[in-house]
Amino acid sequence: AGHRWAGVLGIKLAAALVGSLALVALVGPLFYPGERQTGIALAALSLLPDAFAGCAAARVKARQRMEVSSAVNLGTRLLYAVVGLYLVWRGADESLLLAAYAATALLGALIFAAVLRAGQMVPRWGGSTTLWPKILAESTPFALNGMVATLYQRLGMLMLAYWQGDVAAGLYGAAYRLWEALGLVPASVLDALFPELARAGGADGRARLERLYRRGRRALAGLAGLLALSGLLSAPWIVRLLYGQAFDGPAAATILRLLFLAFPLSHLALLNGHALYAVGQQRQVTAAMIAVTALHALGNAVSIPRWSYWGAVGVALASEVALFLSLQMLVRRALLAPDLQTVGSGPQRMAR
Repeated sequence: AGHRWAGVLGIKLAAALVGSLALVALVGPLFYPGERQTGIALAALSLLPDAFAGCAAARVKARQRMEVSSAVNLGTRLLYAVVGLYLVWRGADESLLLAAYAATALLGALIFAAVLRAGQMVPRWGGSTTLWPKILAESTPFALNGMVATLYQRLGMLMLAYWQGDVAAGLYGAAYRLWEALGLVPASVLDALFPELARAGGADGRARLERLYRRGRRALAGLAGLLALSGLLSAPWIVRLLYGQAFDGPAAATILRLLFLAFPLSHLALLNGHALYAVGQQRQVTAAMIAVTALHALGNAVSIPRWSYWGAVGVALASEVALFLSLQMLVRRALLAPDLQTVGSGPQRMAR
C-alpha cells in the first residue's frame, strides 16, 4: 500500500505542478490580462498542497480513520471561511482571498503530513515510479469522470454568462452554490460508506455488497429527503441571510427550491456510481456521464437563450433525473449479475 500510494502521490504532485505552471504561463496571460494575473498566480500556489492533502486524506481513509480526514478538511475550510469573511468585511480584493486560500491549503497539507508520520503512513518512494503506467491505466476512467462531472456542474453558469451576461449567471450560481454546499452532508455519508463498498466488492462477494448498497440507499434517501424538505421551506431565509437584502432574493430562492426537487436523486446517483466503482465498472459510469453531459449541454444551448436561468434550472432537473436513471439501470445489472467474482486485487464482473 505504501509503494502504491507513493506512486499515486507522485502522479498527483506532477499533475499539480504542470497545472500550476499552465495557470501562470498560459491561462493568466491569455484569459486574465492585467491585474488578475496576480490572483491567478496566487491560486496556482494552492494546487500542490491541495493535491497532497487529497492523497493524504485517501491514505487515512484506507485505515478507516474517516473522522481524522474529515476533521482536518472541515477545520481548514472553516478557517478559510472565517478568514475570508473577515477579509471581505475589511474590503479586501480577490487576490487577498486567493492568498488566504493558498495559505490554508498549505496548513492543511502540513497537518496531514504530521498525521501520516504519526500513523506510520509515510510514502515508500523506492520503485514507486515503476507503478505509474499501471496506476494511470486503472485511474483514467476516474480522472475522466472527475473532469466530466466538473464540466457538467459548471456548464449552466458558463453558458448563462455567455448568452445572458454575468448578472444572470451570478444569480443562478448563487443558488447552485448553496445547493452544492448542502450536498456536502449526504456526500460525507457516502464518503464513509465507499471504502466498505469497495472492500465488499473485492473480497466478500455480491451478498455483502448488496446489503451495504441497500442500507446506504435508505440512509442517503432519508437524509437527502430531509435536507431537501428543509431547503424548500427555508430557501428565502437562507438567501436573504447569506446574500443580503440588495440581492434579487425571490428569484434566487425560487431557483434554489427548484433545484432541491432533484436533491435526493442527485445523491442516489452518486451512490450508484460508487457501487459501480466497487465492481470495477467505472468505464460504464464514464460513458453514462459523457452521454448525460452532452444532452445537458444541448439542452442549455436550446433553453438558455430563450428562458435565461429558468431554462438552465429546467435542464439541470432533467439532467439529474437522466443521470440517476442511467446509473440505476447499470447498478441493477451489475448487482444482479449471477457471477460476481474477484480477480487479482480488484473486482471484475464475469462474462455471462
